[in-house]
Amino acid sequence: MLSLDYVVFHGRRSEYAIEGVALVAGKLINGWRGTVYTDPVRRKAGSNEDPFVWSKKWLYSYCHTSQLRRAQSNTGFVQTGSMIFFCDFQSAKADRLKVDTVFVIGKVCPWQERAKNLPLEFASEQVSGASDAWLRHFRHGTRTPGEKGHRGLITYVADHDRKNGSFLPIGSDGQSATLELNQVFSSKTSAFVKSGLGQFRSYPRVIPKSEAVNLYDALTDLGTTRVFSILNRA
Repeated sequence: MLSLDYVVFHGRRSEYAIEGVALVAGKLINGWRGTVYTDPVRRKAGSNEDPFVWSKKWLYSYCHTSQLRRAQSNTGFVQTGSMIFFCDFQSAKADRLKVDTVFVIGKVCPWQERAKNLPLEFASEQVSGASDAWLRHFRHGTRTPGEKGHRGLITYVADHDRKNGSFLPIGSDGQSATLELNQVFSSKTSAFVKSGLGQFRSYPRVIPKSEAVNLYDALTDLGTTRVFSILNRA
């Protein structure tokens, strides 16, 4: 069955100097130093980081996931192989896709019990209660009955294949890679994508597979640095 691909909008990201693994002009560099753009680091805060790209396995559990088509359907749904492009809200309003994270789903992990017990694969994170993945991501989906906030249901784990998987795209200017909407999308898709931008809120937009592939290919151009993993804050 068809894997659906989405553009997901968000507010302004924070910038962090890091040491990581990246592909630059076709050359893989272990110990690459540069700047990436992610959710603000919130280790002791009451809100989560999503997608969470600071662990060996990148995670996506909450941000707009309830608005994605997750139930199995003959017309397609979010599953292994789906591509999620996280883009800046304000840039999209100006007809530009500023993409900070390309998240290709490698595995779908249902929670053992909604808002209570993490997926079996990550149960040890909940038991220890000390990892960054727990403190900055997973714990924010656990809730007591009636408590407001995210209620963990499914965690998507990124595909880290360096040819066709997930990465943080950095343009030649050192910023998150930016493309004009009409560079990669038809006028019909561009209009539909922009229809997801309200005055104060945004809504994910499913994009045709061929145009998702166009966007992915454009972001893997040799002029774009692809960060595959974060090793340390620099």
